[in-house]
Amino acid sequence: MGTSDRTDRDELEAQLKEIQEKMDNFSSILEKFGFDIITKLGLSTSKIKMLNEKVEEMNKATIDIKGLLPQLNRVIENQNKLTSELELIKTLVQKSMASGGVSVPMLSEIERDSSVSSDKKTLAGRLADLGKEIQEIKDLPTLTKKLEDLRTEIYEITGGHKVLYEMLQTITRLKKQDESFDQLKDVVKEKLEFWANKL
Repeated sequence: MGTSDRTDRDELEAQLKEIQEKMDNFSSILEKFGFDIITKLGLSTSKIKMLNEKVEEMNKATIDIKGLLPQLNRVIENQNKLTSELELIKTLVQKSMASGGVSVPMLSEIERDSSVSSDKKTLAGRLADLGKEIQEIKDLPTLTKKLEDLRTEIYEITGGHKVLYEMLQTITRLKKQDESFDQLKDVVKEKLEFWANKL
């Protein structure tokens, strides 16, 4: 009876050992599976975050582009006016070359766009007005904002003018704040008169 008990015990121990090995294998498989899932979840979360950031950047870019559309439309309108005026000049030059010279009656027939010169007078007036009210401005950001608004208005009406670059340089100088506010106001006042005459 002692031998059969020992044999049963050995078989039981062997079975327990085998079950333990299977449990260990199963446990390591589960552990590896868990690590794989965690890694893949981490990668997915990272990719989703990157995609969200790209979508936000695209939204901002879309908003910026939509904001530029009115200005672009104005520039296109001004370019169309310019194109039609150039066509008129081209036609006049061709007629004068064909006839051997330009006659005085033909010059009186030219239709001029009076809105362009009136727009320039308006802009010159706005520059002069800012020059008059500059002493009442109390802080640099207000002065900078007024100059930036005027610069945008000049760009929208003219489609491009040489004073725009000079205005940008002055605005940059204001933003640096290397000089006293009173000195900067004097510089801007002098420039405003100069720009008004240039328009």
